[in-house]
Amino acid sequence: MLDELVAALPAHPAPVLDAGCGTGRMLTHLAARGVGPLTGVDLSPGMLAHARRGQPGTPLAAADLRALPHATASLRGVLCWYAIIHSTPAEVAAIADELARVLVAGGVVLLGFQAGRGERVVDGTAYRQQTTLHGVLHEPDEIAGMLAERGFAVLATARRAAVGGERHDHGFVLARRR
Repeated sequence: MLDELVAALPAHPAPVLDAGCGTGRMLTHLAARGVGPLTGVDLSPGMLAHARRGQPGTPLAAADLRALPHATASLRGVLCWYAIIHSTPAEVAAIADELARVLVAGGVVLLGFQAGRGERVVDGTAYRQQTTLHGVLHEPDEIAGMLAERGFAVLATARRAAVGGERHDHGFVLARRR
């Protein structure tokens, strides 16, 4: 779906945001596809520090996806790659409101997330620490509906079945702001 996002980006000088950029892995993938200028936000200062090492010169900021530090109609695209996996439906609705605010008319958003219904709990070791992670599963059609309610034209939805050791399916929604 990343290639579909890149193909759908409008010819506009505004940047593309990696919303919930974490370590910057997807910024690298976008840059490799010739996408620019790029910017990123994440809640975690530690993740942003890691992203800065891999993406020197890319503007990165600490921010909640419900209150992005970008002006209205200032972005031509947003990649929200597994950044809503801890967000309730009400929080995702607030994120969708914010995406509608920051995207230019014709701008596109791609969301990727674990698909399903309800909550998920992952117990184990992550980042060398014992941890319990709580997450929320979302259905692609529900996310698409939230975006449509906010004036987006849904370009594609997809669901990929879990493979290997994955516990959940994956959902994807690509939409264009009208």
